[in-house]
Amino acid sequence: MSDITPNGAVLELAKLSRTLDEAGYRLHDAERKAVRARHEFTVAQAKAFLTAEGSIQARTAQATVETAEARVGAELAEAEVRILRSDIRILENRIDVGRSVVGVLRAEAAVVR
Repeated sequence: MSDITPNGAVLELAKLSRTLDEAGYRLHDAERKAVRARHEFTVAQAKAFLTAEGSIQARTAQATVETAEARVGAELAEAEVRILRSDIRILENRIDVGRSVVGVLRAEAAVVR
């Protein structure tokens, strides 16, 4: 642990804090994008179903085929939200570790004094 300085640890915590802030804003945007994408997919699927012809199964299949890209877009937007949440948890864990390191450095400094 001797290669970690108190100043370096504090700077790293500040950097992680800024990164966490940015990830939070990206998550907000991703949440909105996911809601819009899911809504667009739902509406497109309903429209495709209403304009398709044939039995219920045929109309459902046709609507599924016609809206495949919209479904993928919605699922990718939702995946982005999950990824950002995971990234935020990782950053929070790294900040917790950094706080522990700073605590150890303080304890070491107190012993030296």
